[in-house]
Amino acid sequence: MFGMIMGMSMSMRPALAAIALVAAFAQSAYADITVKSQDGAVEMTLPNGWREAKKAGPNAKIHATDGHSARVTVRVEPKEDFKDLKAFAEFMGKRLKKKFVDADPKFEDAQVAGKPAVRISLMGQARSGKRAGYIMTLFEGDDVYVNVMASANAGVFNKVKDVLSNLPEQIRMTSAAGPQAKAPPEPQVQQQPPPPATPSPPATPSPAKPPARTSR
Repeated sequence: MFGMIMGMSMSMRPALAAIALVAAFAQSAYADITVKSQDGAVEMTLPNGWREAKKAGPNAKIHATDGHSARVTVRVEPKEDFKDLKAFAEFMGKRLKKKFVDADPKFEDAQVAGKPAVRISLMGQARSGKRAGYIMTLFEGDDVYVNVMASANAGVFNKVKDVLSNLPEQIRMTSAAGPQAKAPPEPQVQQQPPPPATPSPPATPSPAKPPARTSR
């Protein structure tokens, strides 16, 4: 009996090893991954199963999807274009509302990495005809305002809402996130006035030549 058990155990080892290998591969394939914007300004850790997608417009730093209907886009805007974070949120809320025909955005205070943020959310029918839910989170970087736009079709929005709401926490801004720093101006060397010209000594008159003698 003992020998039979040992034999079964030995014969099952290859199958168990194959199962463990498949499980490890599946886990690595769906592990969290970190993506970086092309300019290196923004990094983001994506949830399991998400992947980077084609950029959504020239201002998008990162665009990613879960492979179904959920997606996220990270954009940045120069701070000098807006008075403050509140003004930026009002502007983006109006822009978001224009995408829908039957919904009003809901504003609420939030935090991202311990810093003040504004979250704008809504659910409704987009002008394209599809019903979708959006969560837009806005916060400040050093020199920019960051816009994290997460969305999903209405049918799955409530299932992925918590994941979408947590995406801004997975963002890390680098020192290159703002406008490129200008090189400091070269120190200006104060021009010194030229020294006063030294007057030349008066010319010494040449002695007069005696008159030439005339022969008689």
